[in-house]
Formats: sequence, C-alpha cells, structure tokens
Amino acid sequence: MDTNSSHYWTNALKIVLVGDTRVGKTWLLARAHELYATLRDDGCSFSHKPFDPTLTYSGTSFVTCITNVDTADLGNYQTNIWDTGGSGLFNFLRPLAYICADVFMLCFDLTSRESFDNLTERWLPELRKYQPKTPILMVGTKYDLLDGDVSYSSEHSIPSCKVKAVADREGCLYQETSALSDHLVADAFEKAVKLGHKKREEEGKRSQRLKVLKGGFDPTWIPPISSPPEIKIDPSTYVTDFKRLLNSDINADVLFKFEDANQSVFAHAVILWLTPSIFKIILEDNIASNNYFEQFKELCEIYRVSSDSNTSREEFIVDLKAYPHIKTVIVLKKWISRETFVTILEFIYTGLAGISKDTEQEELKQLLFAAEKLQIHSLVEICKYFSKLAEPKKAFSSHEKMQQQNNSENQLQPPSTLMHTVQQGFFLDKEEAVFSDVTFLVEDTLVYAHKAVLVARSPVFAALLSDNFRERFCNQVHLQGIDCISFLAVLEYLYTDACPSLETISTENVLIVADQLLLSRLVQICEDHLHKSLQQVVPASSILDALAFSKLFNARQLTKCCLFYMALNYTRFRGITKEMDSFVKDDQSFFEEHRWPPREFLRVLEGYKLKTEKAAVRRRCRQKELRVPCTKCSVM
Repeated sequence: MDTNSSHYWTNALKIVLVGDTRVGKTWLLARAHELYATLRDDGCSFSHKPFDPTLTYSGTSFVTCITNVDTADLGNYQTNIWDTGGSGLFNFLRPLAYICADVFMLCFDLTSRESFDNLTERWLPELRKYQPKTPILMVGTKYDLLDGDVSYSSEHSIPSCKVKAVADREGCLYQETSALSDHLVADAFEKAVKLGHKKREEEGKRSQRLKVLKGGFDPTWIPPISSPPEIKIDPSTYVTDFKRLLNSDINADVLFKFEDANQSVFAHAVILWLTPSIFKIILEDNIASNNYFEQFKELCEIYRVSSDSNTSREEFIVDLKAYPHIKTVIVLKKWISRETFVTILEFIYTGLAGISKDTEQEELKQLLFAAEKLQIHSLVEICKYFSKLAEPKKAFSSHEKMQQQNNSENQLQPPSTLMHTVQQGFFLDKEEAVFSDVTFLVEDTLVYAHKAVLVARSPVFAALLSDNFRERFCNQVHLQGIDCISFLAVLEYLYTDACPSLETISTENVLIVADQLLLSRLVQICEDHLHKSLQQVVPASSILDALAFSKLFNARQLTKCCLFYMALNYTRFRGITKEMDSFVKDDQSFFEEHRWPPREFLRVLEGYKLKTEKAAVRRRCRQKELRVPCTKCSVM
C-alpha cells in the first residue's frame, strides 16, 4: 500500500455495513460507487462506477473501499466503507471490521421478517458488545418490491411504524432505501456520515483510533480477502436428452404413420401420457380395451398391436417384427403434415415449440390448428401469444396508446414453458406408473419406471439397460446399497429436471445416489443446497463433517467451500482433531493461498475481543453497584 493510499485509509470516516445475507448490502455499496467517487485500484485517483443491476448474487466476506460522500452540511466527506458477510461462518472474524468503526449501517430486507427480527435478536447485541458507543443507522432495503404493490406489501412487508418504534427504542436512526431504483440511498449515506462525524467530534483527540495507530496497527486497512468459491451448476441437458430420445427408436412403443405415406415417427407412450392431449386419452383407452375411439376417427386411426393377434391394415405396418416393443400404431390422416407433427412432438418431449415472434404466420396458423385439434392447450396458448405479437400495430391516440400499453402489460404475458410433472407416489404404484417396463427392488420396495426415460437421462442406466448387460432383459433389477427415498428423489429429477424433495429429505443421501449414477448436475444441485445450509452453521464440527463427506463422494465444489471457510477460521479449526490436521496436510497449498487474516491481524483481534470482554465485565459491575440499595442505619 503506497503512502497516498495509506493516508486515505487512516483518516477516512469508517462506515461498516452489517446485516443478514441477501438483504442487499453489496447492492447498496454498488449504488454508492455510482453516486460518489471511489478510490481506484491504483490508489491514486477517484472515479464513479456504473451500477449494474444484472450482476448475480455472490456472497461477501469483507470488502473495503474509500469513497467521497457528498453531504449538504459537511461537504465532500471521505469515508472508508466496509461491506461485511452476514453468514454465521464469519462470526469469528467479523468483529475485526468493527475496530474503530465510526458508524454502523445495520441493513435488513423490508420484505423479510426474519431479517428484521434478527436486528434485535442477533445484530444489535453483537454491535453493542464490541462497540457500545458507536452510533447505528438502521437501513431498510428493497423498497422497490413494495412500492405500488399493495398485495405484496400487506403480506410480506414490515409496517413502517413497527420499524420506527424499534429504532426509537434502541436509540437508532432509520432510513428506507432501494438500491435498484436508487430510492433515498444518498440520504442513507448522508445520515451515516453525519452520525459518524458527530461521534468523532465527541471523542476528540483521545479517540480509540489514535491509540491503536500509536501501537503500530492500522485497523482501517486490511489485506484483501480471496473471493469465496461459488457453486456452479451446469446448464440443464433436459431438452437435449428428451430430443435425443425422440429421435431414437430405442424402447419406443408407439409408431406414428401418415396416410400420405410419409416416413414414420417413433414415440414413447409414457412421454405422450405425461402431456395432456388426445394421445393421453387414446393411450389410457388402450390400457383398458382394444376399441377404437370414434371421436378421433376424423384425425387418426388407432391400432393395438399384440404378439398373439393379427393387426389389420397390414399395408400401414412396416416390419413390426424389427420393433417388438411397439404396442400402438396411430395412423394420422392428411389434415396434418409430418413437419408440423414433428414440431408438436418436440414440444411434447421438450416443452419447446421452436417458434418466436419472427416465425412465419402461415407456419403459426398450421401449428395452432394442429394443437387445437390434438387438444394440447399449452401449445395453443403459446401459438396465440406469438400470433398476437406479430399482428400489425394500429394507429392510436395518445390516450388509447397508454390504455393499450397497460392492457398489453396486464394481459399479454408469455405462457409458461411446459415441463413434465409426476404425482407423489408415481413410482410406487404400478397403476400410476403406466407403461412401466422396468421394476427396481430397492430396500424391499418395488419401484416402477420407464427404460426410455432412464436411458435418455442417465449414462449408468443407459449402460445397465443396454444389450451388453443381463438387466436389459430383466423385468426386475435389484439395486443394493441405495436408499429408497433418495432413489425416488433422483427418479423425480430424471423425469422432471427438478428435485423439490431436497427440502424435506437428506440431501447427503440424494448426492450419494446421484454420484453413483454419474448425474453430475444433480450432484451440483445437492452441493449448492448443502452449501447454503452450511452458511448459517457455526459449529466447527459441522464443517469438518461436511468436508469429510464431500471428499468421500466427489463433491469437489463443496470441498473447496469447506476448505475456504476453514482457511478463514484457521485458528478455530487447527488442532481440533487429528482429522483436521490431516486435511491441513493434504491441502496445505490451499490453506496458504486462502488463509486470512494474517497472523498480526489475528493478534490484534484476540486483544480486541479480550479488551471488549473486560469492558463488558466492568460495565456489569458498575450496573450491579448502582442497583445495590443503601444499607446505612439511622438512630431514632
């Protein structure tokens, strides 16, 4: 750090942002960088940084910057703003940011009651413990989520009167803000500067800062902390997997023929059944009987194929012996082209119709007509949406334009993308899991599934159910060493690309099964879920347990996160167990790179905490003395 930069850090007013994770502290600081000139990385010049609302959330540990805050009464005021991480994993280190703080900006989310409750349950006690005389400005964030939305406000927001009552009771000032809309952000920082300036004036030359600086330690500057590892989740292969399944005849049990003699198309009954359409009705009827559906005779002819009966209309059936799994043949009449029908099948399989506002109107009309005939209502809505977008714009008066714009915003919304869904218990009931062609025995429980989906979505199942393994011809596959509940959650993911069960069952067990089946993306989803839960965990033993688990089951990203938090809390972990010592030895280079803060800062931190504890004991003793009643006697 050069001389000029050191001068800035030493003399600047220290503002510390604290509060729960995800309440918007970092965005508040980012907006301040746009409003005020901030010291550049070269340490020699100041500049404004544009606010970027597209940045994705990234957890903060410690970030510091020198910013010149413009105020009405005090002019251009130089500040040293600290952004601190709210995660419980930083509880041990966070007090290092409190040393010599001139003012705290205690942030909470105006739409989160939990973050508001934590003001009095967690943050105010912590700040008062370490800096009892430092003023506090309570800052409500994300006001833009409430502005103009009465329903959202009434259900989720904290009443303004309640916030002000807490602020008055605790001796704090209060300011609501929105970093996204730049609502009163400048007012918040101006209030913070005034509070900090007043504190400095009251302390005068005998401030704690001067005492610390004379001791050779400058707490207003600290080495930068390395960025915490982020859990990255690979893009979904769901659409690609199901599109590949559509283009394959493997495990196909439905054959679509065309009356105009176009090339046939293979399909899978379970996929057709998962999407509401006339095909679901046809296939459900086939389960019960061989009768044709009279109501669909203008659209198609339906043939039930079986090994012990002769199928009529042999001219439409091409060498079915080569495809023994075909159970149903549907002959589409000339009202629909093969090209349009393939587009519809792609939508049924993937949820994507391959259309946009630039699609030709004639193509949209044909697709809409076919979707209506086949009763695929979700596709009908999508076609209508893009047809509406493509309509030529009419000339309106200014009043009509405004009304038209409001109507468009309120009514013309893009339809949601179709995704396959399965009901709870789908895999445990043979009648529910229609067209099941493979059964798993897991912990004495029969689980019903479909080879087509499993082969398309899992490389392990693709190999297990291929011709090279005996399981290919087995009706029942015994899976040993797998937890049944976790296996059901994995099946749910394979069919729907979602795993909501992680909220209610053991994420660790799901990760184990996902790792065994080489489902790398599901492993990453589990890692992300475990990482979020660990951010609020304080016991060191929990981090060690998570690290041991992640190393054992190839959760590499979770391993890095655990090692990172251990490096930040090195003194707490070192020597706890022999296991910890082995981790340090195995990952010594990682610890050397990410260990923070340096030893001299830890020495000061320990001294600061000890001094704080002694001061708290003295305060309690004085309060106790004041409560003791006078015991002197008087002579009557």
